Amino acid sequence: MLCGLLLIAQAGCTDEEPPLDTQTMRAVLVDLHLAESRLNADGVVPRLPRDSILVQHNVAPAEFDSAQAYYTRHPDTYHDIYQEVVDSLRAIRGIADSLRDADSNPEQ
Repeated sequence: MLCGLLLIAQAGCTDEEPPLDTQTMRAVLVDLHLAESRLNADGVVPRLPRDSILVQHNVAPAEFDSAQAYYTRHPDTYHDIYQEVVDSLRAIRGIADSLRDADSNPEQ
């Protein structure tokens, strides 16, 4: 009986590896959100260029889908990744705002 319980407990404690490491997942998500924002800024709602973004990161579409499923099963890790995505997007926006301000107020 004890052996059976140990086997069941061990089966639930797998060290499942994510299909994509957190840094790659973050980078892909940042690029996907940037592409989406560019499309929305143009007032166009075409299909997001997901596959071309995945190719840039050497990620197969099935691998990305598996990673999304994995991180959905690990919400704390997914939350941490998305916090990094938000931080990255805020930094990019800050740079863009600074450049826009510099262009509108050139020093003479």
